[in-house]
Amino acid sequence: MDENPIDLKVYDEHAKLVGRVTMAWAEIHAVLYRIFWGVSGLEREMAEAIFFSLKSDSAQRDLVIAALSERFKAEEDKEVRKSATELIGQVNNYSNQRNAAAHSMWAILHPPTTIIPDPHISKQRNLKEDFVLQFTDLEKNLRTLFTKLFAFDQTLNDFVARAAERLPQQTKSRHI
Repeated sequence: MDENPIDLKVYDEHAKLVGRVTMAWAEIHAVLYRIFWGVSGLEREMAEAIFFSLKSDSAQRDLVIAALSERFKAEEDKEVRKSATELIGQVNNYSNQRNAAAHSMWAILHPPTTIIPDPHISKQRNLKEDFVLQFTDLEKNLRTLFTKLFAFDQTLNDFVARAAERLPQQTKSRHI
């Protein structure tokens, strides 16, 4: 007889749900790294060393904003600064929900097998009652935001090239 009464299907579905949010979040931060690398003018290894030495996602996002603000400080670059700030602001707005997905502690009840926030540990304040719907919507929203960030990254080539023409002493980046 199986001594583990847990319905692994329920467990696997929950793990898949949390994992999909986590992967979507990681994809966003991979694009943010690419944006930082592109605007910093640094060699890839140095850009990686700096970006990934920051242990919090929010510090990485702040670094991207700082690099973009420094690279594009001319008046004619106002739109790229605004777009970047808005997009990263959207990432910031989702961070609490992502943290609820990534850092919540779960309890498995059985029978029947159900997964709930652990009742013996304070619940993440941004975890909603219907966390399945919350995480499903969050993943969809993060994927949409990833698409926008990816498109923004692709347009940076023009901005970096223009900025390099104005300030020829700047190091060329991967976007040129």
